[in-house]
Amino acid sequence: MIYRDIYDSYKQAFAKRKYDQMKIFFKIICFIIILYLIFLATFLFEEDYRKAIRYLFEFFSDNKLSFHMPKKHFHFASDEFIFSPCAFFILMFVFLKHETKKTIILKSILAFFIFPVSNLIFCILDSFGKLAECTACQDGTRILSYDEINYDLIFITSLTLSLLPVIIPKLIQSLKNKASL
Repeated sequence: MIYRDIYDSYKQAFAKRKYDQMKIFFKIICFIIILYLIFLATFLFEEDYRKAIRYLFEFFSDNKLSFHMPKKHFHFASDEFIFSPCAFFILMFVFLKHETKKTIILKSILAFFIFPVSNLIFCILDSFGKLAECTACQDGTRILSYDEINYDLIFITSLTLSLLPVIIPKLIQSLKNKASL
């Protein structure tokens, strides 16, 4: 009888441990699938992002900036462009892991609002800078090649600025915790 109780408790503990291991395995598989989908979406989104940035450059310069497409322009998404959204979402997950649902939703909306705003601001400033550095422009217009804009810098800077509403409260909280010790 005692052996039966020990066996049953061992069996339950083993089943729970096996269930926990399966749960962890499922989380890892889901994480890998999500990262793969982010890689794929970023890869597919990259050319449209470049077109949007070129359009913003032309729009904010009142069409004084235009782009010259070389006959053979081969382009492939850079590693930084593809890996930065993955790092963004991993950092968002890490920093928002122990927050309430309301806080997660609020900070996520704020982060996804900051991304296009920072893109717009960066395009405005850089388009004015490109026009200002032009000394031999005809009628104040300048023709740029596709490679004269650092798309990766704009994208990664915007993603980094989008993380600020998530990182700053955690940083303030850790500084308060250090000060109270």
